[in-house]
Amino acid sequence: MMNSCLEKPCPWGFAFHRKYPIQLDYSGSFSYSVSNNISGIQHGATAFVGCSKGNCCGCHGPFSGKQNYCFPKCQARNGGAIESNVFTWFWVRTSVSKKL
Repeated sequence: MMNSCLEKPCPWGFAFHRKYPIQLDYSGSFSYSVSNNISGIQHGATAFVGCSKGNCCGCHGPFSGKQNYCFPKCQARNGGAIESNVFTWFWVRTSVSKKL
């Protein structure tokens, strides 16, 4: 549904049914981990922004941190910090990058 929201307005967000105002999902995020090859809603992350099982937040560790600081349901560990007001931006590429 995210792709269709990029093509036209989605007044309730990407996790709602088109015809009825029923929310279909309560999780969605961007995250990364510098210590594991997987991160996100079910795993720890070095940084996280989004919603995990109905809990929405931004989470980060200390500057140049090398651990996972953010865990499911917006829980911070290992010195991580939870932020409730987070602003994010993302860019959508119109072409595939080329190796030079």
